[in-house]
Amino acid sequence: MLRGLRILGPRGSILEPYVSSLRVSCNYTSAQPSVNLQKLPQLPVPKLNDTLKKYLKSVQPFLNEEELAKTSSLLKEFEAGVGFTGKKELKKHLNWLEDWWLNTAYLEYRDPVTVYSSPGLVFPFQKFNSQQDQLKYAAKTILAALEYKSLIDKYSMLMYGEVITKRLNENQIVEALQKVMDQSAEITSDCVGVLTSENRDNWAKAYQLLCKESVNQSSLRDVERSLLVLCLDKSAGLWRCSTVDERFTLAAAHTIHGAGADNNGANRWFDKTIQTSGQLGFGLFQIRPLWQKLYKVPENEPGQLSANGNAICFL
Repeated sequence: MLRGLRILGPRGSILEPYVSSLRVSCNYTSAQPSVNLQKLPQLPVPKLNDTLKKYLKSVQPFLNEEELAKTSSLLKEFEAGVGFTGKKELKKHLNWLEDWWLNTAYLEYRDPVTVYSSPGLVFPFQKFNSQQDQLKYAAKTILAALEYKSLIDKYSMLMYGEVITKRLNENQIVEALQKVMDQSAEITSDCVGVLTSENRDNWAKAYQLLCKESVNQSSLRDVERSLLVLCLDKSAGLWRCSTVDERFTLAAAHTIHGAGADNNGANRWFDKTIQTSGQLGFGLFQIRPLWQKLYKVPENEPGQLSANGNAICFL
């Protein structure tokens, strides 16, 4: 189901489900690990000496000779003592990185994910000649994400579970997206998605306030359970840029944060973005296989969308 989000009148902030498309039905079965998953190897523990060499190389530009020598001496002590003991402890875990990375990289960090921790990706620029071009490309992007999800479901990864789904085809998705565009043109109030760019504690408080309304609870649940959030933005003025560098700078700004509230900054639930001007990309955490899948979407379809293979970059 595709949902629209808006703020309503004097009673407070309401998330209004103003658009519904064809629903994809899902039946969840066992989430027990498959035989293939049980055979997965343990996450390797890097050689301690290699890690320490990389660390010393990374800090070298910031240290003078005396500080560098002191750091090198401390690393040798660490390697022979705490480091040696710690490596043996890490080898006891199937995945030694998981808990530490989850807490350190995501849960403990309280600044906004936008800009501060979530990178973005600019895809090859597309030349959309009409709104239908934009919606068809958006539909292909959704289908590519669904194909990636099917691969995950097929191998029954532990954090997911096997899902039986009936997937919409491209034309059905385009039809649903057109309904979103038509009905969203009637919405004049502000969206609340911009709150997801706030400090994590502030967003948590706003989230709790929103959840006091039953309609909000239902809408937020749909957002949280969705495969992705697709943002169909107004034109970013990409093709008015006089140089390639200016174009990339504008694309980067819109992909990472929507270039501010006056542009597309409020039209976000910080995931993927596709702009009417043909500028597209997405914000991400650790989903490199997914963006590789989405990057292959254009495939240079004759007479429709043109792609510049050199126009992809990390931000």
